[in-house]
Amino acid sequence: MSALYNMPMIPKAVWNQYATSADILKNLNQNGVGTGPYTYKTAAQDRMVWVKNPSWWAIKALSLSVQPTYIVDIVNSSNNVALGQLLSGGLDLDNNYLPGIAQIVNGGYGVTTYFANPPYMLGGNTAWLIPNTKHKPLDDAAFRRALAEAINPQDVVVKDYGNIVAASDPTGLLPVWSKYVDAAQVKSLGATFNTAKAKSDLAAAGYKTGSDGMVTNKDGSAIKLNLEVPDGWSDWMEAENLIAADAALAGININPTHPDDATVVNDEKGTSSAAPTFDLVINNDVQIGNTPWVYYDYIFRQPEIAAGAARNRNYEQYDNPAAWALVEKLDQTPVEDTADMQAICSQLQKIQLTDEPVIPMWYNGEWSQVNNSYWTNWPSSTGNQVQPATWNGYWQMGAIFMLTNIKPVAH
Repeated sequence: MSALYNMPMIPKAVWNQYATSADILKNLNQNGVGTGPYTYKTAAQDRMVWVKNPSWWAIKALSLSVQPTYIVDIVNSSNNVALGQLLSGGLDLDNNYLPGIAQIVNGGYGVTTYFANPPYMLGGNTAWLIPNTKHKPLDDAAFRRALAEAINPQDVVVKDYGNIVAASDPTGLLPVWSKYVDAAQVKSLGATFNTAKAKSDLAAAGYKTGSDGMVTNKDGSAIKLNLEVPDGWSDWMEAENLIAADAALAGININPTHPDDATVVNDEKGTSSAAPTFDLVINNDVQIGNTPWVYYDYIFRQPEIAAGAARNRNYEQYDNPAAWALVEKLDQTPVEDTADMQAICSQLQKIQLTDEPVIPMWYNGEWSQVNNSYWTNWPSSTGNQVQPATWNGYWQMGAIFMLTNIKPVAH
């Protein structure tokens, strides 16, 4: 089912004639075959234009019709440019992260978001602090748990994002999956921010505190963990500084770094000849899916995908065959069998909350800001509760209903 949501289908009769990836990349596919509500019209350096498809299959099959005749997809050079276009009415919908959107929503500009109040945005994915479990002391579950206790996600929510995101549940499961969260187990096992407890748990696990107030490895050697986020990702760069400051209060030495994006990706995935080299990264690769399987497949995938470009699961290199067996069982459980799915998720949560292979931090927003000057009835928590984003895969997960529900404003 997850594949149906997120994997584009292509006509075999057209594409099986291309034997290699190189052949496929040479083909411009200028007369591509598709089944969507729009077809390609034209393009320029700063935009692509799509026109309504009168033969869209859903018009007859589902009595649906998209409202705009044209979709103009604008290429923006920066978030500031996008913000200016949104405020002026040059953009109807913006799905980028826009700093200060809380003030804009309340500033009388006619700009609205999914929620009228904090966090303003739906949770689109979970941002985790991911430890490399092959590096000491991150190979120790007790250290990872203390690290989770040392960090206050609310600092990131308030000081970095200005309340346009929300701190995550200790399981990290998105709000859309809340029915699968074992609340009693979370209460008993979930790590919550507590500097004093982080210190005592580190001491109980055998970590000593040096004269500088920072904990050392069990052999007495210094701990210095590099945390990487891509340079220019201003929200994550601020987040890593806040994370490092919180951790330092518990005696954990984290060094915030922000190399270029390609370096972060290489350090995170490794190469064909070298294992991943990072200590800590922030990652939010898993998007909304129809069940939590997509989430647990990401965390617990076995066997590990070989290092290099294809590596896109289990970045932390956590090895737990029992957890993977549960993920496979979850994959084979019918989605309508809620009770069995909840039972399996509870078992996975027990493993996750005990071992902390990843440390959930906050729900990264499904960024969506709209200007109501020309179109209204956009997705909202009090109106049409459909997906408000146009990111990869989101059209198939319900965002297409956004274009069937919006209404033109009379002028």
